[in-house]
Amino acid sequence: MQSERYQIVKYSPEYRAQLLALQAYLWGGDPDQRAAYLEWKYDHNPFGGDVNIYVAFCDEQLVGMVGAYGVVWEAGEPARSFSGLCFADLIILPEYRNQNLFPRLMSFALDDLSGTDYDYVFDLSAASHVVLTLLMQGWRRISLQTAQRQTKQTPQFGLLDNAKTKSRIMSLYQHLGGASHTLPLLTSTYHRLGRHVRGLFLRCSTESSSAFAKFDDNAGRHKANPKVSFSRTSRPRAMAELARRLRTDGRIRHVRDEQYFNWRFQNPLSDYRFLFWENGRFDGYLVLRTRKGKLGDDTRACIVDWEAANEQVWADLLQTAIQWSNFKELYTWSASLSDKAKTLLREAGFVFRDRTGCACNEVPVENILVRSLGRRIRQSETLFSEKALLDLANWDLRMVYSDLY
Repeated sequence: MQSERYQIVKYSPEYRAQLLALQAYLWGGDPDQRAAYLEWKYDHNPFGGDVNIYVAFCDEQLVGMVGAYGVVWEAGEPARSFSGLCFADLIILPEYRNQNLFPRLMSFALDDLSGTDYDYVFDLSAASHVVLTLLMQGWRRISLQTAQRQTKQTPQFGLLDNAKTKSRIMSLYQHLGGASHTLPLLTSTYHRLGRHVRGLFLRCSTESSSAFAKFDDNAGRHKANPKVSFSRTSRPRAMAELARRLRTDGRIRHVRDEQYFNWRFQNPLSDYRFLFWENGRFDGYLVLRTRKGKLGDDTRACIVDWEAANEQVWADLLQTAIQWSNFKELYTWSASLSDKAKTLLREAGFVFRDRTGCACNEVPVENILVRSLGRRIRQSETLFSEKALLDLANWDLRMVYSDLY
């Protein structure tokens, strides 16, 4: 039997080339981008410790892998923290699927990690077809809620998206060039116009490859709110100070210090845009995310993180994000948001949906999966600070915690 030829081992650098080739089935892109992603997640992760990647071979061919990267959760007031691992990056070559390799790969990884100091492992990016297998292996699920806002998408560059319009503009420009030979006064006008036409078409061709093209254009042209600024890069220190200042409820969340924010938004597979609210003091931010590269979807974006000192700041950030966006769909995890934030989303046209039935196929992730490395988790089990681990009310969950975003 082919299954008897499987060999599962812990990753070592000698498997690097094969691993990057395998990852093409999951992340696409070029080898350099995939290499940067793995280094970012496992080597540069400030919460990582050892690199925990497990690979499966059939004969000498690498046919599957799964990784576990480091996280640090905190809860209580004052906050206490503990380290954990999140499983991710599961991939098995198509011709080796449905042959019991996935359960064997996970069992090997869990057995290996049981000898570490970690008590719990998590999965924040399991695909819907993976969830059932994990539940059968003793994982427990925290189901989430998603808020979505759909709009009618408008053209990315207005009239210049129309091929006929572009052709007419170029035709007029060429006719002007012919007339300039007989009317010398038109020569300088022709050359000036030529620079603008070429620059405009070049901008359209380059910017249209970015899902954030229209957003960037609107942010540069239209000031929606004088207190809200736009950036392509994060502000780790200010964001960490705000997170620390506003922490009041003691729910379980990932540590959100300067080190975390500085690392988190360097994901090579993601493109981010940041809105910051300031009026003499930094009081809020909102982070949008799209997938980078050819596999990205320029019709969808998500709010991966959103923090504000008061309801007005929440509203200003959300309204600005909507006004500048040109996405057909904008969505976010909503289960952990305050009632005021949910009201703002609802008033802005977002629809809330709990996870039911096959709906898991419509939104990438709606589960947090948890497993004890030593024993089966009880429903009433407390993590620390008397917080029941499987009670959604005890979690402050944000999309930024998931490696999928």
